[in-house]
Amino acid sequence: MLYLYDIWVNWFDGVEMGYGICPYHEWRKSDQIEMLDQTPVYFVSTEFFHAIEYGLPKLPDDFLQATYKKTFVRKGYERTALTYSSVISTGTETLAIDTLGYHIPFRKSRLIPRQEQQVFDMSKKATRHNFEIEKQHQLVNDYTYWRIPQQYMIGLTRKERTLKQMLMICLHQLKATKSKEEICYWLTEWERTKNLQKLYAMNKSTLWKQLYKKFINGWSERHELILRQLVRSYPLLENYWEIEQSRQRNKENQNK
Repeated sequence: MLYLYDIWVNWFDGVEMGYGICPYHEWRKSDQIEMLDQTPVYFVSTEFFHAIEYGLPKLPDDFLQATYKKTFVRKGYERTALTYSSVISTGTETLAIDTLGYHIPFRKSRLIPRQEQQVFDMSKKATRHNFEIEKQHQLVNDYTYWRIPQQYMIGLTRKERTLKQMLMICLHQLKATKSKEEICYWLTEWERTKNLQKLYAMNKSTLWKQLYKKFINGWSERHELILRQLVRSYPLLENYWEIEQSRQRNKENQNK
């Protein structure tokens, strides 16, 4: 059995899409960084790895048995075992996972570069385990407003990905509204036009799909401006917006 020792992890809870598990260079001082005293390392197939990275599948019994109470955290003089926790790797990708005692990979973390390299070095002589996740428990490509397809997040920073998810939540709320006029308004705001005649000729579903296509691609100052206006209607999202803006201001002040 292969083990890593003194592993730094930054758990992201309940994340289904891989871009939500931030790499080391995106970790923040405000994150809850934890150190694992030791954890086993399993080299697995690419299919098994990606099913966990991009979903919350039910883990197979043989994998759960293999990881049972083999990971330890130390707090002061106490050493406590985590029920089902490990590091998995394909030899080119690596992920730490913890189930919180359940049968799904509820918590996930990237590793710091030095420890990731340790895992890659281990892979050269390691045996690959043939764990399999049943098809009915694998990720289904049923993307929702909060689970944006990977290709639309490539190249975005952690802040931009967070704000984009907020924007798509706002868009989902717009879809639920019965107001065609409100969707038309946001389309005109985006396109910077007052020509409403063509828009009013469309039904609400077609209008919303047009707005979705405008919002889903990339990230820009225009996206952020629209989000700033939209969140005013949603107090909870407005609070998250203010938190992200506060983090950005603090970062800018630290760089001065």
